[in-house]
Amino acid sequence: MDKHFSKLFLAVLSVIFATSNIVLAGVFRDNFDDGDAKGWVIVENAPSKWSVIKGGYNGSINDGVESIALIGEDSWEVESIEVKIRDVKGEWLAIVFKYQDINNFESWWLNVPNKTLEAWPKMGNYEGNARATVAVPFDPNKECTIGVNISGDDYDAFFDGKKVGSYKNTKFKTGKVGLLVWASSATFDDVVIKGPNVPTVMAIDPKGKCATFWGKLKE
Repeated sequence: MDKHFSKLFLAVLSVIFATSNIVLAGVFRDNFDDGDAKGWVIVENAPSKWSVIKGGYNGSINDGVESIALIGEDSWEVESIEVKIRDVKGEWLAIVFKYQDINNFESWWLNVPNKTLEAWPKMGNYEGNARATVAVPFDPNKECTIGVNISGDDYDAFFDGKKVGSYKNTKFKTGKVGLLVWASSATFDDVVIKGPNVPTVMAIDPKGKCATFWGKLKE
């Protein structure tokens, strides 16, 4: 009886996964619809606040230093990142990748007052000038999507699906992914991270929506 039940259970699971298209090897997703940010780790250079608000992950910091919400492992080989951003106030926010520690990572920044995307890799310290600066049609009253495509040491930035800039840096090979605020407040949502060794574990919430958790999130 147990064997028959197990086979039936596995068959049902196979049908569910096949028909719902939720088996996505190498894709991490978090839409924060479950009401928490389990698995995300905060590193900061000054007091900051992170919390899930209205189905998004809101970070805020008053000081002009980094506060970063991190996900992943040092070994992650990330190929692309996409994040929706809304409710932006203040000066800067960024998408961080190939993160080693708070003083060593790659990053594309949104300069909120100037409405530009800027490349600022940090290698001990930031360089005197941005590696790249491109104007984008940012509207603080509207949600936007910022993406990064990573091909080896080349890092392309996308704004609302359109490629807007790129830069190159050979310092870092792998690393975590982060959401950064600097003298600002912003809500991040619908995070999608793809890569060959980015593990994926899927779950379905009570409302029938698909929620994603990174490999049981170190439970």
